[in-house]
Amino acid sequence: MPLSSYQQYLSGLSEEISIISTQRLADSEGNDLSEDDETVSTLLEEYNRLQYYQMYDNDLIDE
Repeated sequence: MPLSSYQQYLSGLSEEISIISTQRLADSEGNDLSEDDETVSTLLEEYNRLQYYQMYDNDLIDE
């Protein structure tokens, strides 16, 4: 079964940030990441926007 664009995005994001929780951010090797890092911050902002649209405006994301 093919992945939706959103699922493809999540797959790619998990290669950069494998753990996203209120307690911790970590890369695929288990190294802690900081929201203060510009790259991490940018990825999280993008993820938050896509997550919002996935929940509330699904018409903007293809299936």
